[in-house]
Formats: sequence, C-alpha cells, structure tokens
Amino acid sequence: MLGVTIRLQPVWLAGLGVVLRLGNLAWSSNAPAQTAGQGAVSDQEALRLQGEKLFETRCFVCHGREGKGDGPAATGLGANPRNFTDPQWQQATPDAKIRKVIKQGGQSAGESGAMPPNADLSDAQVDALTVFLRSLKGL
Repeated sequence: MLGVTIRLQPVWLAGLGVVLRLGNLAWSSNAPAQTAGQGAVSDQEALRLQGEKLFETRCFVCHGREGKGDGPAATGLGANPRNFTDPQWQQATPDAKIRKVIKQGGQSAGESGAMPPNADLSDAQVDALTVFLRSLKGL
C-alpha cells in the first residue's frame, strides 16, 4: 500500500499545481493588469469595459448599441437621445457634466428630462460609463 501512495503522490501534486494555476488565472483576469506591454488590460481599458457593460444594460435602449442616439426606444421620447459619437459634443462637453447627467438626469444640467437620473449608480460606475462614452468619439 505504501508503494501505491508514493506513486500517486507526484500525480496528486501535479494536479494540485494545475488547479492552483487555474485559480490564479481566474482571479487575476478580474483585476486590471500591471503592464499593458504584455497583452494585459490597462486600468483605463478595464474602466471602459465596465462602462460598456453598464451601457449595454442601461443605456442602449435609447442611445443605441453604438451610442448614436438611435436605440429602439428613441422614438417617442419627445427629444432625441444624445449621439455620443458626435465630435462636436465630445469636444464641448466636460466630464463633470456627463457625470452629472448620468447620476442626476438631464434636467439637472439643462438637458432633456427624457434622460432619467441614475442615482443608484456608484461614483465608480459613473466614471466607467464616462470613460466608455468618451471611447465612442469618432465612431
């Protein structure tokens, strides 16, 4: 019996090593990478991806999948949803205004009341959405 345990031990250790490495990969894939030069995701890109996920679940219905203001619910709002790909809007609109409109709604910044407030979003989520909206420039 002792011989069987000794022969199985290296296999067990190898299997444990694979599990630990896979666990480490799964954990590290959720965190932004430290170096972008090795095919890793930068902090800014991680924020953009988080913002994109939020946009796809909360904003696309009015603003469209590409942020052009042509979503399925865009008609009948009484105001056209913002086209985030418009270079003039991108240049003229400060991030602080974008954050305010996202969090407090359009009327809070002199924009359309059709844009509802999103008071339930955290500041980090609003920042991620802002980064994503800026990434739509020039599409």
